[in-house]
Amino acid sequence: MNTGRRSRRSYQRTTINATAILAAPVVMNISAPTHADEGGRPVTAEVGLSYLANGASRRSTSDSGFHLGLGLELKTKPLLAPNRSTPSLNFHFDRVDGRGNTINNVGFMYTEKIALSKEERKPGHSPGVWYFGLGVGLSYLDGTGPAPGSGGTPSGGSNPTGGSNPNEQIAQSHRGRAAGGTVSESKLVGGARVLLGVDLTSRMYVEGAYNITGSVVVIRASSFNLSVGYRF
Repeated sequence: MNTGRRSRRSYQRTTINATAILAAPVVMNISAPTHADEGGRPVTAEVGLSYLANGASRRSTSDSGFHLGLGLELKTKPLLAPNRSTPSLNFHFDRVDGRGNTINNVGFMYTEKIALSKEERKPGHSPGVWYFGLGVGLSYLDGTGPAPGSGGTPSGGSNPTGGSNPNEQIAQSHRGRAAGGTVSESKLVGGARVLLGVDLTSRMYVEGAYNITGSVVVIRASSFNLSVGYRF
């Protein structure tokens, strides 16, 4: 009889302990403030259009391409306007192709978005906030296109991207296509980003940016982007 009671009490204690262990994460999740509760969303994803800034480069490829982006908001102290700035690490992929040419731009940037408001509000923490931003980092450029010049190289050099005038190089590249030559090139270069955006809601935003970078296969990869983003 006593053995049965002890067994039931032991079972009850075990059940209570197990229930407490399972319920603890739920209670902690409710009581502890989360990043979303504070108004910020740590991960962003965006999609939009990419438009090469150089006219000759557009004539050599296409008027527009696509833009994809991912971002991770950082909890570190920003360098600019600490009370109105949100720092982040950003990845973007831009692709423009047409007329037999292709240009890919993969960028990794440290970015700070600064609210255009006298109030101490940060981008990504409340709707209706306009902001501008600056970013610096690296861009990996990859391109394929016609070989410059009828002999596959610009006159006066053996470098497939030689010459100092990009417009002249692109004109030579069209002559190279007529000769049937094709060249590919990849390189890692420095990059920078200037942007302007607005938070439509605490999750959704619209953003325009100018990505500054180098050239590959005689095509300037600097571009304008217009995108719609979402915070998770």
